[in-house]
Amino acid sequence: MKYVRIEYKKPLQGSVIAPASKSYTQRALIASSLAYGESEIENPSLSDDSIVMKNALKLYGVNLLEEDNKWVVEGGEIDAPNDIVWCGLSGATIRFLTAFSAQTKGGYSVLTGDEGLRRRPLAPLLNAINALGGWAVSARGNGKPPVIVRGGRLKGGKVEISGKLSSQFVSALLLSSPVSKEDTLIEVEDLVSKPYVDMTIATMSHFNARVGKRGYEEFHVKALGYSPSKFKVPGDYSSASFLLVGALLTEGDVTIKGLNPSLPQADSKIVEIIREVGGKVIEREDEIRVLGTKDITGGKFDLSNSPDLLPVVAVIGLKSKAPVEITGVAHTRIKESDRITAISSELKKLGAKVEEKEDGLIVHPIKEAKECVLRGWGDHRIVMALTIACLSLNAKCLISDPESISKSYPSFFDDLSQLGAEIRWVGSGDRA
Repeated sequence: MKYVRIEYKKPLQGSVIAPASKSYTQRALIASSLAYGESEIENPSLSDDSIVMKNALKLYGVNLLEEDNKWVVEGGEIDAPNDIVWCGLSGATIRFLTAFSAQTKGGYSVLTGDEGLRRRPLAPLLNAINALGGWAVSARGNGKPPVIVRGGRLKGGKVEISGKLSSQFVSALLLSSPVSKEDTLIEVEDLVSKPYVDMTIATMSHFNARVGKRGYEEFHVKALGYSPSKFKVPGDYSSASFLLVGALLTEGDVTIKGLNPSLPQADSKIVEIIREVGGKVIEREDEIRVLGTKDITGGKFDLSNSPDLLPVVAVIGLKSKAPVEITGVAHTRIKESDRITAISSELKKLGAKVEEKEDGLIVHPIKEAKECVLRGWGDHRIVMALTIACLSLNAKCLISDPESISKSYPSFFDDLSQLGAEIRWVGSGDRA
């Protein structure tokens, strides 16, 4: 097993280009695959999640050519896949492709993934597909992957779905509905992570799909298909959040370039949070600069619409003058890990007092960090958050599962090193 140790030499300083958004890349892949003609996706994410979706789409007969910093997609009518569709650990991939599979010309699709993915729920989406005239089942009858989906195109019509567990169920239906036989009316109850649905609609609109909405309760998708387009994937605020918080906590000065504030992203909320706790933020066109401070105030944050920020915002509490409380994130218990329990347990190992709640936690400031071995839980966001925690506390701890960062931000440690952190890779035999 590999571990990583981060050593603090000086406050983080410098600039890096934000990695491309995997969320936008995945949505653009679905839209371009359903559009008749040639589309270009510029600056695609090269994360594991994006690659697994790209490879999966090829099984459906989608012609996808990789060129310099762009993917050229020849979309149109899609076939049933010629093999089992492997989705790795990507929840978005299996959810988006489950609805996508119902729009093939015919045949059956079987979708599955790693053990962690097979624990994640799909029942609300399967039920919605069946209500729209399709046929989709959980192979084990437990509402989780593997799933089997029959093609033949969805009829459309009206469907009700809960968005309490994940907004990805709603995004999956939205992305596939433009090619249904009739218009689709999606009625949603208790939607979490609303900005991710905004992201879906923004991508669909770029490919000329027509979506009307009433708040976040009703979405009306016209059965007019997609048009091929050129789409530039913006930099990812979620990935950038770790480096920006690193600048805040080390009293550093970091600029992240390549961001596009005109396209909705849930985790752009990190800018507001850093300002609220006392950091200085300067925004210019496509870049954000954060200057850190030793006077971090703490506060209470509802992250129901930006749950991926939970681990990194929790770390802010370690160096704040007052506790940091996070609420509204019960749905993070069914991510790559139970993120509330995961980040709570590891921050406690560092010596912090953490109060775990059903839908969040409270992190109290720490006086002195303990040296320990931290578990990454096989979760990219937990590993990156713990890295920033150790860096800001100058805690020479080992962190397991560092390779998991490739799921969303493969160049994380390289970028952190470029900003001044010292990265040491340690084998299991070197733990002492």
